[in-house]
Amino acid sequence: MPAPAAPPRSVYPKLPELDDPQPGWLRKLLKPLLIAVGVVAVLVLLLSVRVEVGLPIPASGTLEPLRAWPVRSPADGMVRQVFLMTGDPVQVGSPAVQLDSAPLTATLNALQDSLRARVAGMQRTSSTRAVGQQQQRDAVARAHGRLIQARAALLQKMYSLGKGGNVDSLLSSFQPGVYPGLDTAYAGVQSTLADSVLAANQGSIAAADTSELEQERIKIADLGTQIQAVQRQLALLTVPAPASGIVVTPQTEQLLGARVETGELLMEITDPDMWSVTLTVSEREAREIEPGDSVRVTVPALDSVIRDPLRGSVLSVTPTGGGSRRVNASQQGEDDPTRVYRVVAVLDIHQLAALGTSRFGREYRVRARIVSGRAPIFQVAMTYLRKALEKVHLKR
Repeated sequence: MPAPAAPPRSVYPKLPELDDPQPGWLRKLLKPLLIAVGVVAVLVLLLSVRVEVGLPIPASGTLEPLRAWPVRSPADGMVRQVFLMTGDPVQVGSPAVQLDSAPLTATLNALQDSLRARVAGMQRTSSTRAVGQQQQRDAVARAHGRLIQARAALLQKMYSLGKGGNVDSLLSSFQPGVYPGLDTAYAGVQSTLADSVLAANQGSIAAADTSELEQERIKIADLGTQIQAVQRQLALLTVPAPASGIVVTPQTEQLLGARVETGELLMEITDPDMWSVTLTVSEREAREIEPGDSVRVTVPALDSVIRDPLRGSVLSVTPTGGGSRRVNASQQGEDDPTRVYRVVAVLDIHQLAALGTSRFGREYRVRARIVSGRAPIFQVAMTYLRKALEKVHLKR
């Protein structure tokens, strides 16, 4: 019986059997290597796909009240009285500062004295002129009566001498000496007529004096208008609080006796329940920040009172040089390392209400971390690496 044919010989090297009781070096290395690769792959998958963390941007700045109302001087002058001290609670409309009113008070007193003098003089003049006008009216009436009597006497003489009864015709054509019996009566008529005309003229003068009295009344009314204007200016010298809140201006007592100009800031009143932080960041960092991003703030001056970071959210991002230009990642061009942006963040009002803000002070230094977005941890690691390299480059 012929021998069976030998199986074909393989060209590949013989690998050790996995169930070989005595494995070689490759078998010892392969299993741990596969396990390590699998673990790394799972970790990379989890960290890169499922786990997202915020990109914190460190920043520093100051603590500021969110709402502030200035109290400004309404006029040039000297501060006579300060009603509010630093930290005082104040209600809207209550007096804050009073300026020196001495010059205006002197002007007001002079105007009031002039008004009283003119009113008294007008009253005396009115009384005197009333009496004089009555006397003038009486004089006119008496002169008119004498004129009637003189004409009647002349008419009687004319009848007795047979000269008719037309007195006016005789008066217009009378020649003294022609009718001696009528000369006396004619002279009496002319004399009383002159008295009547004089009395009527004096009445006209009295009427003219009445127009002067009316002018005096106009002057008195003008003085009253000036007095009201000065009184309004005096009222403005007591400056009221524009809103309810807390006085935050330090050392307001130093205003006493100081000379101030129109529009000069005297003090500020703020809302004690609403605070914000003003932070500065670079242009590169500003590209990553958007309104609404969360902020965590610590106040070193209040570490003993506030243990947990204060929460807040970004309100605005603007260049420190003014304007409202916003930057974002889509803008092209190189970042300007000298350009600084201002980030304003509003602190959580509910957290502030729970903590209390009585110890808060304007321009307290703060440290903050702005969570500018969310990204895979791999991107966060690359961001930290980039920032570290930038710091090293800047130090060089």
